Amino acid sequence: MTEIQIRMFQIMPLGDSGVGKTTLLNRYIDDSYIPGTAITMAQLRITNVEIEPGVKVKLQIWDIGGVKRLRKMIPLHIPNTDGFLLVFDLTDRESFANIKNEWIPFLPESSPCVLVGHKSDHKHRCVSREEAEELAKELGVSYVEASSVTGHNVKEAFETLVQQIYREKKKQEPQKQETGDDCVRVSLGVGQLFPLLTLMLFIFLEVYYNV
Repeated sequence: MTEIQIRMFQIMPLGDSGVGKTTLLNRYIDDSYIPGTAITMAQLRITNVEIEPGVKVKLQIWDIGGVKRLRKMIPLHIPNTDGFLLVFDLTDRESFANIKNEWIPFLPESSPCVLVGHKSDHKHRCVSREEAEELAKELGVSYVEASSVTGHNVKEAFETLVQQIYREKKKQEPQKQETGDDCVRVSLGVGQLFPLLTLMLFIFLEVYYNV
């Protein structure tokens, strides 16, 4: 019988507040568009992806607000994160500049990443495709333009990253031969509980004491 591999990947969208990380996530998981108004504190979303026949991924996506007071939470999650979406707003040059100036310094070297130019449905863009592709080339990452309003390329952005993570992990794994029927393998992040508890504590302090 066919062996089913179940893996667990953790990814995190990074980018300035207001670039649309949460709306991208809502479109990807729920196929819905909910205009963003309130600042996202933090949320964990989980979905399942089949990346090739017989290989499924349980995808954990940490969505942490991009405002500066919440950025102190990001380093807690970096060690357990397998890949990153670097999201900027095509109508906001500052968010584009901040990818290199503010967000790249968070990342471990050689982390799987995809650069996402969001709000591609807008007619009045401030960042050209050529500029974005040049930055992606400089960073050594893929580039995707997407819109959570129309759904254009949202799935491609997330699943391009998932495929990159899968390829990297396969390189790191020794060749194994396993026997038996209906083998199910699950890979769990060892340190995932601590960041979750810390995040809950931080949100409590933020809400009640305005830390």
